[in-house]
Amino acid sequence: NANILFNHPTINGTEINLLSAGSVLCQICSTPIGDTVTVVQRPLLNIPSIVTPGEQLNITCFAEPTTTDWNAELIYEGKTVPLSITQSNYNSDLQHWTLTTTIPNVDLYELYDLRVTASGGILDDVINAVRVIDSYKDSYYFVHLTDTHLPTHLFYEDTGSSTDESELNDLYEVIKDINLIRPEFVLLTGDLINEGELEDFECRRNHTRAIEMLKKFEVPVYLVPGNHDLGGWTATPPPQGTSRKEWWRFFGWRQPQIPPTRAEYYTHDYSFDYGNIHFTGLEAYDNYDSYMYDVYGAESFIPSQITWLQNDLAAAGSKKKVLFYHYDFKSELDLNALGVDMALWGHIHSDDGNINLVPYNLATAAVCDGKRAFRVIRVNNGTLQPQSTTRTHSNGDMLTINFNTANNGSLDFVSATINNKYSQSFGNGLVKFIMPISQYGYSVTNGTLEQVLVLETTATCYVRVSIPTGSVVTTSITKLNYPTGIDAIEGNNQKVNVYPNPFSNEIKIDFNISKEENINISIYNINGQLIKTVLNKKILPGKYTV
Repeated sequence: NANILFNHPTINGTEINLLSAGSVLCQICSTPIGDTVTVVQRPLLNIPSIVTPGEQLNITCFAEPTTTDWNAELIYEGKTVPLSITQSNYNSDLQHWTLTTTIPNVDLYELYDLRVTASGGILDDVINAVRVIDSYKDSYYFVHLTDTHLPTHLFYEDTGSSTDESELNDLYEVIKDINLIRPEFVLLTGDLINEGELEDFECRRNHTRAIEMLKKFEVPVYLVPGNHDLGGWTATPPPQGTSRKEWWRFFGWRQPQIPPTRAEYYTHDYSFDYGNIHFTGLEAYDNYDSYMYDVYGAESFIPSQITWLQNDLAAAGSKKKVLFYHYDFKSELDLNALGVDMALWGHIHSDDGNINLVPYNLATAAVCDGKRAFRVIRVNNGTLQPQSTTRTHSNGDMLTINFNTANNGSLDFVSATINNKYSQSFGNGLVKFIMPISQYGYSVTNGTLEQVLVLETTATCYVRVSIPTGSVVTTSITKLNYPTGIDAIEGNNQKVNVYPNPFSNEIKIDFNISKEENINISIYNINGQLIKTVLNKKILPGKYTV
């Protein structure tokens, strides 16, 4: 949301009506409009950024060329991380600003909201825009989803279409599993919305409700549009082009009038890198209402899109390359010729392709119509390993978590049991325990305490849990009510410092030696048993931290 308005907004010279035409306009509708794209153009809820401390983050904004006093910050649960803007450059051709900042060290690794402010009363909040991680993993997994058809697969003219929310329920069941298994990110390949014309029309708020569902993901989601998102149905009263204009309104690409040489901005295409893999998302559509037919024709892809794609893949060099899009309607993409390692798509609502044949060319079954499907793609040291599609309810509820005690910050001991019926394991599972605040930390059984978010009256403890195939796993956490720290330090006249002391899950040991000698750092428990030898070797003089 933002309190800045643009006069006569256009995309490629075509004016956008910020209140789409319909029998009932927003001014007389009691249902509020969801978050639209205003100032910040990237990162967005649907095109987030994944960054590490010390890494550069670019923020693209639409604002007047005279705008000054740019500021940005990350926000999570009321905690803020100020971002120092080192550069702010205005592009007069595209009429947008690029703000450059470097991600600082953070106390919490999370999926943050982004807030940008500037002169003239500019204030724009973008939900789930920036995921800060400690480092890029060599081995991890991500998830492919497609065809959610929110909020209902019924069409405008069907009885009950205005009240049915069955597809919201289908997606929510998938989201719950994803938030528990904790992939690095999700690729969602279109047909997010069943009818892209019904945001303002009769106040159906299809886009608003879809965005509210996307906010429930606790991992980054990269979204590309499909034919239901962009194609206008002739049976639906809103005028030609309403679907595409609504996509621009809520998910970006609201470009000013631009020269023909920048024709790549006609379509919603983008790319990002995670480690040594390059991901490219493409718009795909069926132009049912023939909107701007001279540009888009009947169906994707347009020539400038293919040119952009070729340039984007060439710039990625030797990195592994993954394409994600809704559907190749005209069979234009030759994966071998493009040098692509994997393509992920949907539209057909069923699985297709061979998970053992490279380049992988894979469709995943739909989320909608009770299928509740998703595909896990594992990456092991840079090697892509797609898995068979899974369904959240193929044999009852396939993945559940039940807290055996109240998880509301009132108890010093909380446990949770995870039941995994899937035929694959998830090594990156995450359980968030809500605990009383402790000055002495917490003890975890069958899990690893990674970080703690201290709020006003409670602490959220992030416990990483490995979830094996077909397993029942119980993990628990206990608030410590006594110090856990270093009782004695034995050093041969070396300067030794430990901090913090007492500690919960991490302690640092600083020491300084003046001559070459053997150094042994070992950890014993209170009973004198050796837990671990951290260091035991001859080292040169100097200052060290373990």
